Amino acid sequence: MNNPILKREMTVQSRGLSLPLMVAGVNLLLFIAAFAGVFGILSRMQMTAQSRYGAFLAVYLLVLFLEFALLLFVTPSLTAGSISMERSMETLDLLLTTPLKPSRIIGGKLLAAAWTIFVLLASCIPAMLLPLIYGGIAVHEILLMLLVFLVEAAVLLCIGVFASSLFRNTVRSAAAAYGITAALCIGLPVASLLLSPFSETGRNWSAYFLVLDPLLAPFTEAARQTGREALVRELFLRLSLEPDNAFLRFLTPLSLACQLTMSFVLLLCTVMNLTPAGSRKKYMKLRRPLVKSRKL
Repeated sequence: MNNPILKREMTVQSRGLSLPLMVAGVNLLLFIAAFAGVFGILSRMQMTAQSRYGAFLAVYLLVLFLEFALLLFVTPSLTAGSISMERSMETLDLLLTTPLKPSRIIGGKLLAAAWTIFVLLASCIPAMLLPLIYGGIAVHEILLMLLVFLVEAAVLLCIGVFASSLFRNTVRSAAAAYGITAALCIGLPVASLLLSPFSETGRNWSAYFLVLDPLLAPFTEAARQTGREALVRELFLRLSLEPDNAFLRFLTPLSLACQLTMSFVLLLCTVMNLTPAGSRKKYMKLRRPLVKSRKL
C-alpha cells in the first residue's frame, strides 16, 4: 500500500458499486446453475430410485465452466483502460513527471485489478462447493482449481494492461485485449491443427505451443479432478497431435509456468511502451525540478 496509484484505485473501488454488483451478479448466476443441477438430480433420483452420484460431478464442471467463462469475459476489461484512459484524459504525462517509475504505475493498477479478481473468485467458493454435498471432490482440489483460475486471471490482466499501453482510445485497447485473448484461446488450437500435417509422426512440436492457451490448464485440472484424464489425450488426438506421456503428465504446471513467463514478458513490453527511449530524457528533465522542490 505504499504505492499511491494502488491507494487511489482501491479508494475509487471502495466508493463505487461496480465490485459489489459484479460479485452479486456472478454468484447469482452460479448459484442458479448449481441449485438447478442439484435439485434436478435429486428429483430424478426420487422418481427412478436410482443413485447417480456421478451426475454431481457434471454439475461441478458446469459451475467451473460458467465461472471461467465469466472470468474470460470480465478480466481483460479491468485493465484494458488502465493506461489508455490516462492518455485520453491527458493525465499520463503528469504521472510520468512524478517520482513514480512506470513500473510502479503499472504495478499499482495491476494489483488493484488483481484484488478485484481475488475477491470475485473467493466469493464463488460456496457456489463451487454446493454440487459437492454428496462428495466426489475434496476441498483442497477446489482450492487448487481456484489457484489455477488466479494464474489465468493474472495472465489476462497482463494482456489487458499491455493492450492498454498500445492505444490512446479505451475502446481500441479493449478490442485488442479481447483479440489477443481470442487468439490464444482459439487461434493456437487452430494453428496447431493446421500445422499438424507438416509434422512427423511422434514429433508434434506444434502441440507444445498449446501450453500458452489459457483454456488448457483449467480443462486439464478439471479432467484430472473428475477422473477423466483420457479427455486430455483425446483433445490432442482431435487436433491430430500425439504428445508424449511426460508432457501430458505435467501439462498443468508446465502450462501455468509458460503463461506466467509470457505475462512477465508482456509487463516488460508495457513498461517499454510507457517510457519510450526517445522521451526518457524529456521526462527526466521535467522530473528533476519536482524532486528538488520536494527535497527543499
